[in-house]
Amino acid sequence: MIQIGAPLAADFTNPLGVLSDCHRRVERFLQLLITVSEHAQGGPLSAEQRDALRLALRYFREAAPMHTADEEESLFPRLRRAAHPRVAVVLRAVENLEGEHEAARFDHLTVDLLGRRWLANDSLPAERVHELRDALRRLETLYERHIAIEDREVFPLSRLILNSADIATMGQEMTRRRGLESAALPVRSTAAGGCVMPGPVYRYLSEDHARLDALLNRILAISGEIDRIAEAEFRAGLLKHISMEEKILLLDAQRRRGGEPLPVAAKLRADHGAIAALLVPTPTPQTVAALRSILAGHNAIEEGPGGMYETCEQLAGAEVDDLHARLRAAPEVPAAAHVDGPNILAATRRALLRAGFEKEANSLTTEWEESA
Repeated sequence: MIQIGAPLAADFTNPLGVLSDCHRRVERFLQLLITVSEHAQGGPLSAEQRDALRLALRYFREAAPMHTADEEESLFPRLRRAAHPRVAVVLRAVENLEGEHEAARFDHLTVDLLGRRWLANDSLPAERVHELRDALRRLETLYERHIAIEDREVFPLSRLILNSADIATMGQEMTRRRGLESAALPVRSTAAGGCVMPGPVYRYLSEDHARLDALLNRILAISGEIDRIAEAEFRAGLLKHISMEEKILLLDAQRRRGGEPLPVAAKLRADHGAIAALLVPTPTPQTVAALRSILAGHNAIEEGPGGMYETCEQLAGAEVDDLHARLRAAPEVPAAAHVDGPNILAATRRALLRAGFEKEANSLTTEWEESA
């Protein structure tokens, strides 16, 4: 099971941690594809939508197949050879997972073909839009079940029954699969399937993304009802995360650029405004869905290759450890009580529209007006 607040293991000397890290990326990039397809609806793509679509397609075309190979060629065979009373139960799940890998390949081919056609023509016929959405929804359903089984059953048992030699060899196989020579150095997988050395700022903030993603998934874990404890922890954590980026990271980058903000700063700040606005009213399944949709694209901009986190680390240079220390020392942000009403609805909708989230704004308007 996903450990709330646990570090995001992205070190190939800890291969099971890398597999879990890949799950978070699969979830994030799949949601990015769904968001673009639902917002653009086959029409002309904005520059942001085009970049998001290209990045997500590239991830599933180049990096995701390595994750499948990691499981089918490195992990699953070792589980089959292990002598443990619980292995038989897990092996049945593994056989199903391998079948799901095959089923997912066809839908991924469909998504890649239609996505590249969309990028080339800047439009997609209505029937192809439906085909794309159907493939994405099937993938979403498949991965939700698939990832839950692996995170909650397969990976914990693997940690229990695989010995240190198995783990070390797995890590070496995974690094060779990515064109690396050794698992001795910690490396981070990029969206392109390559690897770069992770810096402390990137690790700290991407681990916080993973922690917040896990909390967000917990909020609606039981019959669609809001888990108030998880929601409160998510809300407080997200407000602090936004504060760290706004008051420390973006300002530090601007100072190092001679007072010139990062090109992506305006977009990120608009996103932050929309996200913070969604945290004001009492949470509902619809507001949680809107947050999930917005954060998928937002986090990809920050974590992706050449994204905000890598850029800020490059600008900090030799002072990156100091920047990391300032982030870690950031104070908690007080969270006021939820507030509802027509004025809150109007302010939230304005914040969403300012950031370009028209679909989310309209869906929330419908929901709150119907409940009024």
